[in-house]
Amino acid sequence: MTMQRKSAWLGCSVLFIGFLLAACRLADDMGPVGVLGYNHTDTDISQFLVNGAAGGSFVEAHHEGGTSCCVSIPKNWRSGLTVEVEWTTDLKSYKRRSVVIPEYEPSDGQMVVHFLRNGDMKIFVTSLFPGHPNYPLKGPESSLMRDGSAIGNEWKGKEEEG
Repeated sequence: MTMQRKSAWLGCSVLFIGFLLAACRLADDMGPVGVLGYNHTDTDISQFLVNGAAGGSFVEAHHEGGTSCCVSIPKNWRSGLTVEVEWTTDLKSYKRRSVVIPEYEPSDGQMVVHFLRNGDMKIFVTSLFPGHPNYPLKGPESSLMRDGSAIGNEWKGKEEEG
């Protein structure tokens, strides 16, 4: 082998190893979080998926679903981070929407998907639950009640008791 070929081979090998190390580093920067859906609408959601996985099955109108495991997200939030949400009300046709994820902390351990009455969708990665004073969804849109009454009132007094 000539010296030029050896140099080219060595250069390609170093470049390839660099790409592999970068890919491993990217994989290490991802972490799993549980997914929980809140349905604020008048229509049952038969199933929803986040990035093609996780989500939940049958989230009754004006209720929360159970937590499903898991979807991978970056451990550290970055600007412009989105997820793809697919959902269906009839298990025949799916709707799809890309949703921006607001800033979160690495210690936040759950992704919550809110299907809102006005047709919007909001997603948060948080360790809090609706009704907590610092929960990111506030005001009338945060209510799961048909009449729009504030969520969290049913817990008032329980914190004082416990």
